[in-house]
Amino acid sequence: MSERVQQRRVLTKPCFQDFDKHHNGYVTCSQFRQCLSYLGLAGSDQEMQLMEKRYGDSKGVNYLQFLEHLQPTERLEDKYQTRISQLSTRHTQTTPGAAAVIVKVDAESVLDKIKTKVNKKGKKTIFMSS
Repeated sequence: MSERVQQRRVLTKPCFQDFDKHHNGYVTCSQFRQCLSYLGLAGSDQEMQLMEKRYGDSKGVNYLQFLEHLQPTERLEDKYQTRISQLSTRHTQTTPGAAAVIVKVDAESVLDKIKTKVNKKGKKTIFMSS
């Protein structure tokens, strides 16, 4: 089955999701068979019963587990913690003078804005409105 899916590049999950109205990863046995026949993956009656027994339980057939076995996806490693630690080490490695330069630039830009506003509107209107 997996060879057929790969050769034909079939998108299997949307077919099952159409029947999964509650978005819980389960469909009924008849819906499972219908999806497989629609996708051209239906086997003999005995094979279908075995798959229903393997992937089914009281809720129905777990199609997500079936699709994971049919088309395994590669798991990406969780890089969040390593990235956070890298960023924190970079932050501690900066020199203390660098932060002062940033503050100085910000303070200078604020003072420049105040000066231009004072020159444009006049001293009385600025201090009266604030």
